[in-house]
Amino acid sequence: MMLRILIILLVFITITAKSQSNTKSDSVVLLLRDYVLNDNLNNLGHKYLITKNCDKAIILFQQRLNNLDTQEQQSIHKGYIHNLLGSAYLCDNNFEKALLHFNKALAIREKFSDTSGVANSYSNIGLVYGKLLEYEKALKYHEKSLDIFYDISFHFGIANEFNNIGEIFYYLKQHDKAEKYFLRSIEIFDSLNDTEGLLDNHRDMVNNYFAQKKYKKSHEHYQKVAIVSEILVKSNAKAFAMAKSKYQTEKKLQENKLLKKEIEVRKYRQYGLAASLFLMVVLIIVFFLNYINYKKRKHLETKEFLSELKLLKAEVIIAKNVSQSNQVEELKSNRDIIDKYTKNKLNETDWKILDIIYHNPTITNNEIADNVCLSNSGLRSSFKKMYQLFHIDDPSSNKRLSLVIKITRTIQK
Repeated sequence: MMLRILIILLVFITITAKSQSNTKSDSVVLLLRDYVLNDNLNNLGHKYLITKNCDKAIILFQQRLNNLDTQEQQSIHKGYIHNLLGSAYLCDNNFEKALLHFNKALAIREKFSDTSGVANSYSNIGLVYGKLLEYEKALKYHEKSLDIFYDISFHFGIANEFNNIGEIFYYLKQHDKAEKYFLRSIEIFDSLNDTEGLLDNHRDMVNNYFAQKKYKKSHEHYQKVAIVSEILVKSNAKAFAMAKSKYQTEKKLQENKLLKKEIEVRKYRQYGLAASLFLMVVLIIVFFLNYINYKKRKHLETKEFLSELKLLKAEVIIAKNVSQSNQVEELKSNRDIIDKYTKNKLNETDWKILDIIYHNPTITNNEIADNVCLSNSGLRSSFKKMYQLFHIDDPSSNKRLSLVIKITRTIQK
């Protein structure tokens, strides 16, 4: 049945010009036909449907639907893709979504007076209701489809709807009516030399006669099923061989294109890698030069600070008339001056730290921490507090020397 749905979809496109001659120009009809037949995604989706890869067909047709432009002319195409997507969901037994997309296709086809497309949508909706066991609704849609196919003299569609209606009567156990429709379908398919349609009808006749216990007639149609199946297998084998040959050729061309693209990408990637390495080397050199300059500046800055500090301490010694032996007690003897300046906010640990850096400004933080039995975080906290108290906001990295100089100047004043 699914193969017949796909065949009828393609045949509809070839008769669109006839059914739409009163509403659309020939150029639009031809555009639609060429657009559908030449679309690679649609063709691949058909192949997935035929081979029952329903989930893959759904992905492709949904992708095709997402890619469609919103131009007025392409709304016809959108109806066609909705119809294909509905067929894919029907193949996947997702009847709710199949019905949704078939109805969307019907609305678009009615808008554009696509007569054969409307008939096709009615037929597909009827198939879904048949799967849902809602036979009255299914029969109504198949009869509406049949009326349109009669109006446009589309014999394939007429034969297909005779078969669909016959199946509904078979499920309703109205075997005489089912037989009548199956025989009329066989007559048309036989005149069209349509082996696929004949195969479905003869199978239905086997079941219909068997249900009536007419075993002889059932066996006769079973023999016809075997004959038609053999013809179809040979025909499909030939078609498959041709399709396989075409596929291999297209695959080889595609592989060559991909290989060429991969070579180009690899070449550009190599260029990009070389450029990245060059840039990295340049950045390392720049960083290294900046680091050397930074170290030089820091060394000079420290040297200048120490010179200034030495000069200030000498001035304090002279001004205060401190003997050489009492220089070590210089900071402690001026504690009251420092406490007054900081409003007595320095604790004993702070004073110990101040005393250490005052007499040895270049001592490391680890050495200070060891001397005062303080953690590095505690030491940083103490320095931060002193920087605030002595208003040391020098952006340079030598805040400690700035602090010592500030204390020395405070004592000097």
